[in-house]
Amino acid sequence: MKRLPRIYAAACLSFLLPGSADAWADPAFEACLKAPARQCVLDEGRRETQAIADASVRAIALSTIARAQAVLGQKAAAAATIAEALPLARGLDDDELRGNAFKAIGGALAQSGDFAQALALAQSIERVGTRMETLRALGQAEAEAGAMSDAKAAFEQAVTLGRSLQNNLARVYALNATAESQTRAGLLDDAAATLALSLEQASGIDKPGFRDIGLSVVAIAQVHAHRVTEAKATVSLMGSESERRGMLARLAQEQTEAEAEAGLLVEAAQAAEAIADPFRRQLAFIAVGKAQAKTGLVQAAGSSFGVVRLLARSARLDSERAGDLAQLGWGESQAGLVKDAEADFAAAQETAKAIKDDGQRQIALLQAGIYQAKAGRFADALASAAGVSEEGGRSELLGTAVQAELDAGHFANALLAAQMFADQAMKVVAYGDIAAKLPN
Repeated sequence: MKRLPRIYAAACLSFLLPGSADAWADPAFEACLKAPARQCVLDEGRRETQAIADASVRAIALSTIARAQAVLGQKAAAAATIAEALPLARGLDDDELRGNAFKAIGGALAQSGDFAQALALAQSIERVGTRMETLRALGQAEAEAGAMSDAKAAFEQAVTLGRSLQNNLARVYALNATAESQTRAGLLDDAAATLALSLEQASGIDKPGFRDIGLSVVAIAQVHAHRVTEAKATVSLMGSESERRGMLARLAQEQTEAEAEAGLLVEAAQAAEAIADPFRRQLAFIAVGKAQAKTGLVQAAGSSFGVVRLLARSARLDSERAGDLAQLGWGESQAGLVKDAEADFAAAQETAKAIKDDGQRQIALLQAGIYQAKAGRFADALASAAGVSEEGGRSELLGTAVQAELDAGHFANALLAAQMFADQAMKVVAYGDIAAKLPN
């Protein structure tokens, strides 16, 4: 999609954020928006961090800038930014706030290649959960740098901490999170061993309801680790028939998406057809339709998306219908079915705007906006964001827009969306992401 016209962009910005029109009077920002470049975006991010009064938030924001500087090879600048963040973090009295700040700084140190200091910082975090999260992030950074033995050691520490938790279900969640990090790091055998430990913990939970929750969490992690057969076996251990059916539907959807991605279109279509759950069925047929369109089977793709459209229009709530139609439009846009996507996005927007209940209307606009952003419909996404007053939801929508525009190489649009965050820390995070991806 082309960049949003500046006049319209400025109007949206001032409409969404009271007082944001002042940013347009800043010559440096004007120049940066016209021709985004790494340094001017980083400079804007640093300027925003100085305006953050909360020490814990400022430490995390500075760490975000440091990570971006490290990605861009600005090691000296990253070290200086980390040096500014560390005293702020160490001066925090609250264990949780200090741990979260250390986690962010540890990520910046790992990105800079200073694994030893990152590990020392991680081990100094009092709260076990935060320490595990920091160790997982460190392990992934080490794996990306090719330091596989260090990565394995970091993950092993996370596994040991996870097994030390007093509650079985907490152990399951912790071990699964580590296994997923190991999978992303390419340590598949280690991930399988961690998942086996997690399954052992889930199976040992006394209360049936909690045991089913643990088993379902393990099954999802097994699917993410590409161990579908093991996931099905785990689901078979669940006591509740309704929970078991729900998980099998999710596994079928995941299997359909994997087969479609692999080009096994007949198998994928058959698997999608067998799914009864409406939500999972929609996701499965979207995956099939996208794959069919990519291989030139446009008519078959239209039929697959037709199944999704019927399901979307039969949704019980208007807010669900709007979200489902927008999801369909996103799938069609990915498949190159432009006219169909236009029609379904328009139907989603009309449905959302017609909802009288303010809360339900905002939910519908949020869902529609997220899929509009994913589809590169930037102006439409901003229009949807204008109707969402809840800060968390709007931040999610704007974050999706930033990432989608970055992926498309529309850096000016991404910078505009970043300016729309009401939360300064979120804004700085967006600046860091943008600076790290800019080519100059």
